[in-house]
This record gives sequence, structure tokens and C-alpha cells, in this order.
Amino acid sequence: MLPLALLTASLALAPQDPARDADAAFAALVPTDACILVRIASLDATDAAMAAIAGASGAPAGEDARTWLATALQAELPLELVDPQRPIAIGATLPAGAFEPTRTYVLPVSDADAFAAALDDTPTQWTAAIWEDYVALSDIDDYAPPVTASPLLAGLTSDCFALRVDMQGVMSAYAPMIELGMQEFRSSFESELAGEPAAELLREVPDFVEEFVDALQRIDVELVLDGTALRFEIDCTLDPDSALGKADDGEHVFAAELAGRMPPDAAVQFVADYDANWLEPLTELALAEIEKSLRADALADLEPATSEGEAMLDALRAVGDQLAQVGRRSAFAFDLGDEGFTATVCLSTSDPAAMAGAHSKLVATALRLTEEEPEIAIGPSSERGIGGVTFTETSISVELALVESGDSAEVASEKRTDELLVGTDGLRFAYGSDAGHFLLALDADDAALARLAGAGVAALDPTLDELAGASSGFWLRSDLARIAEINARIAAAEAGNEVGASTGASAAVAVWGGVRGSHWFCGISTERTTLDRAFELLESENGASTAGK
Repeated sequence: MLPLALLTASLALAPQDPARDADAAFAALVPTDACILVRIASLDATDAAMAAIAGASGAPAGEDARTWLATALQAELPLELVDPQRPIAIGATLPAGAFEPTRTYVLPVSDADAFAAALDDTPTQWTAAIWEDYVALSDIDDYAPPVTASPLLAGLTSDCFALRVDMQGVMSAYAPMIELGMQEFRSSFESELAGEPAAELLREVPDFVEEFVDALQRIDVELVLDGTALRFEIDCTLDPDSALGKADDGEHVFAAELAGRMPPDAAVQFVADYDANWLEPLTELALAEIEKSLRADALADLEPATSEGEAMLDALRAVGDQLAQVGRRSAFAFDLGDEGFTATVCLSTSDPAAMAGAHSKLVATALRLTEEEPEIAIGPSSERGIGGVTFTETSISVELALVESGDSAEVASEKRTDELLVGTDGLRFAYGSDAGHFLLALDADDAALARLAGAGVAALDPTLDELAGASSGFWLRSDLARIAEINARIAAAEAGNEVGASTGASAAVAVWGGVRGSHWFCGISTERTTLDRAFELLESENGASTAGK
């Protein structure tokens, strides 16, 4: 193929404005029928991203972007003329009946004439076309610049890295393979579930996956590096006429405001807003397993099931009945500080008072069942009004020094662990309800209870903006440093070692996902320093695991 055979024709497509317009160049050179499109901000941006990841992981630096490009092209090309600071596009097409895709690289060059001259003197598999100061290298037979721009280009982000896939085109080209893959997935899934308690609950998963794949029209993947911030997102566009892709009535909007009721500095914060129909069968499954365990313990001891166990199971069933009434919206947060675990929970429900009553029954049953257990003390309940909500509070403490069985070292270790988890003063449970929510807190101070009640709501995390306009979804913020510290402190206590105070170190990661019209999306956001810290924690845990063997 002659690299310059199409030069004259492609130059005729060039605009009069000589500005380096990457979008226009991609529109002029990427094949119209491309099924996969990659846009890279620049070679320099790619090197910076790879250096950041390598630096965080401690891995040696790999090939630079220019070397990678040379390897991909597999030809002696004048890549030193590729501009390292301007965007690059890579389009892949799937010819009918072919297994391997064809590729078209659209590269910015500093000197189009020099690049063309070098191509003319170099045997290569690539056909070339030039538009302004961009060159297209394609292994498509008889490649010519497209008359119509590829629809995959519309609205494609110009961030560090973007990938767009026409799933209808891909599935059409690889239909037999995809069908076989779905059959194997269904068979493997059903085989793994056989005999499992959750089999009935999860049996419709293969049908959902198949329905989702059939409705999938396009996938967008985006990586953004903005200073020290890193964000990775996936957006799936579904057929708007399909059951999964059909837009809702617009009346429901993701309940981001619930995050404001959670402690903003907790190790874990979670908000969910989606159909909770799965909760009732899950609760029934959990209660069935608890009952099975109680009866198995009684059988092992050659005793009938105790009335105490039956009473507790009855109280749990009352809570389970109320969990079936939990609505779409829920939020929780937890942490482990110097005074033990803290947690807050907010559940939407059609009958908050009934759920509070079920919880009260559970507490009363636990109190009655522990009256003869000297090591466990549950204090009387009291009521307080905070933030417009009446909270019922109950305290619980465990004195392991009163446990008679076990050697002294074991008791000391258990006591140290107990003091870490519940604090020296025990735990304080508080529960209440407002107009549409059941509220539950563990060792929350007055400020946290007021926030849980909706008074003095905390400022929302900026990543919640990613769920703007979503009809359903979830948001999770995890502080990896705090979680690692919690695990380390618990391990130290269980080993009977001294437990240090909380350091307050932070390395937060936000994860989200949701549905917005016919778009199903998810993403993750963090800081470069958090990525560094995550790899440090991973290495530390691996080292500890190896040392323990």
C-alpha cells in the first residue's frame, strides 16, 4: 500500500483554519463504522498517569508511551515527529466475517510533510492519510478518509483517557461467542449455587445479566487525572425501549441528602436509594439460618431448643417483619475510635413507629435473657429529645473478668479486645424515628444524634454530585487508612498486645453507581496520595501475612 496515495484527496478535506483541532481531525480520519474508539489526551499525559501508578505501587517504570506506540504499530516509522502534547485517537472496526479488528491510529505530528516523506521511503502495512497536522495510519484495505464522522465521536470526553464501545456492533460481530459465553456463565452460576441457602434468592441473576447484555448499546470508560485527583468512570447506555433502559417517571431523585445525616469523618459512609424488594427474602434467609444454628447447637448439647433461644428468635422475627417494610432509602456509617465502635443508621420506612417498636421488643428480650448472666449488664431504657426526635437509649457493658472459664491469658486478651470494641464505659444504643425514617445509633454523641435526626446536617461530599439526576443508586466512602488501622488495633488486642490510640490518618476513596434514564453508571474517585497509601497498606498486610506463616 502506498502511504501517500490518498494524500491529495485527504488534503482536500482540510479546513481553511490551520488551528490544531483534534476533534475535527478525528472526525475527518476515524472510520465511520468504528466499533471501538480510544481517545488519549497525549503521550505526555499517558506517561504522567503511568508514572503516578508505578510510583504509588512501587513498581519499576515500564515503557514510555512512545515506545508503546512503536510496539503497537510494529513498523519503522518516524514517531519522533509525533507531538507528545496533543490528543491521539485509535479506532477499531470489525469487518464482516473477520475475527481480528482492523485499526486506525490518528496521530498529531509536528511536521506532516516530513512524516509523509519518511513514510514514502519505508515499507509498511499501514495506509496513510493526512489532515492538517494529523496523520492517520490504518490497516484497513483501501482505507480512505470517511465522508461522515464516526458517531462514536459525539460528546467523547477529552480527559486523560476515554474509551467508547459500540456494543451492538461488537455483539453483532461476535454473536456466537457471546451466546456461548452466556450459556457457560449460566451453567457455572447454577452449578455454584446448587444446594446453597441463597440459591432461590439469586436464581434470577443469569436472566438479569442476559437481559442487560441484550439491552446494552454503548459503553463509555473515562479516566481523569486532575492535579492530584484521580477519577475512573464507566457509563453503559441501554436501549431506551428495553425494560432496563426505560426512563422512569422522573418523580424519584437519588437521596444524596441522607449522607448529610452521617458523621462526615467516619471510616465508612454508605447511602443507598433503590428498590429494596430483595430485603424481605434476604431477611427470611438470614432468620432461617439463625434458627437452624440454634437448633443445631441444642442438638449437639443433647438438649431441646431452649425457651431463651426461641424468645430471641421470636424477637428477631419481629425485627425481620419490619425490615420487610424498609423503603428505598438507607444510610449508615461506622468507625472505631479510642472509646469503641460508633455507628449511625437511617432507614426509610412506611411505618417508623412500628420498626421502633420491634427494636424495643428485641432490646427487652435481650435484657430479660441476660438477667442471669453476671458478665453482661444492660441498663434500663430512658428517653431524650434531640433534634426534634425522641431517642430511646439503652446501655450495655460486658465484664469479662467475671467469666469463669478459660485461662488467664485468654481472658486478658478477650478483655482487652472488649475494651477496644465497646470502650471502658460500655456501649450506648439509641433509636427513634422521624416522619419517614427509623434511626439507630451506637455510641453516638449528642451532635451525631442531632445530625442523624436531620438537624445540623453536615456538608455533602463533592463526589455525591456524580449522582445528580439519578433515579436510584448507591454511594460509598471508605477511608482505607482508618480501616487498616481498625484491623491492626483489633489484631493487636486479640494478640494481647498494647493497643495504640487512633492516629487520625486518612486515605479516602469514594465509589458510586446508579441509573439515570437509560444510562447505568459507576465510578471511583480518590487522590494520588490515597493511591500511594493504598499500595503501602497492601504491602504491609502482605508482609504481615507472610511473617505469620
